[in-house]
Amino acid sequence: MDILDEYNVKATFFVVGMYTSDDEFARNSYVDAIKRGHTLGIHSFSHDRGVIYSSLYEFSKDCDKMYSYVYNLIGYKPFLWRFP
Repeated sequence: MDILDEYNVKATFFVVGMYTSDDEFARNSYVDAIKRGHTLGIHSFSHDRGVIYSSLYEFSKDCDKMYSYVYNLIGYKPFLWRFP
């Protein structure tokens, strides 16, 4: 993000919860990204395509879990999604 700041470039980071929920550095990076004016987008929580794509319900459940994770962590309401 330092290089992006150097060139005054804003980015969207599509995040995956299972890789960050136990990682303090990653969680802090979410906060830092928002403070620097970047955007966080939902990629998925589990990134398990076998589960996510088994039904619309499972896809929605996984995305909702990630949305809630980001919102509860930093109060940011993600509005972009990218399919896993």
